[in-house]
Amino acid sequence: MRGISQRSALRAAIVITVLLLGCSSSGSSPSTPLAGSNLAGKETVRQGEECAPESNPVALVLPSLVRVETLPDAQGSYSAGTGIVIDQGWLLTNQHVIDGAVGGVVRTFYGDGHQAAGKVVASDAGLDLALVQSDTGDQQSVNWGDEGKLQPGAVLFAVGFARGARLPSKSQGRYVQTIVDRSTGQAFIESDVPLEHGDSGGPLLNRCGQVIGINTARISGAGRQYAGLSIPGFGARRWSTRNRPQ
Repeated sequence: MRGISQRSALRAAIVITVLLLGCSSSGSSPSTPLAGSNLAGKETVRQGEECAPESNPVALVLPSLVRVETLPDAQGSYSAGTGIVIDQGWLLTNQHVIDGAVGGVVRTFYGDGHQAAGKVVASDAGLDLALVQSDTGDQQSVNWGDEGKLQPGAVLFAVGFARGARLPSKSQGRYVQTIVDRSTGQAFIESDVPLEHGDSGGPLLNRCGQVIGINTARISGAGRQYAGLSIPGFGARRWSTRNRPQ
């Protein structure tokens, strides 16, 4: 019985936090909700990596990066996160970033300085993905990589509008493993990349500057130093393709 209680305490001490940034005109932020995924029954998926490294992999994704905001409510509060251009006129981000979008309308801001209204075309809370249609201008779409070739310890990068910044920032870490939540079938790339609030929906890059995942949450506690969770790129790309109007 002692062993069972210890395991229960361990699971209770692990906190999975989505990376949504809540903003308001007064500068206050709402409390961060817990992610809905339960990773108590996780299993490891082995990977292997091949990639020709770039000298500045983060620079390759900057033209495809988008800041996504919901419209302010009556109190002036709104949520903000990151998205990526996946094709001309189309963005991919987290569902929890756009969850509060009234009428499915969001604001999108691009690296070339232009901004445009966006319309949420599809969203899935279970996968934590949302597809947005917007005027992306001349911004290029991301270059996808193969997360199935990752090896433990491979260098990874995250890029996003962390903590509500108007300019993107990067963070770096290493790949740990890919895990599957047996209760939902959802896979996550686990890394020690230090993700921040506002990084939601942003890209996880390999050393080639290719997008291999969509950053969605982080785990802390229970003796863990840190763990970032990202939705595998293949699944995100397949979902977005299925949900685009033909």
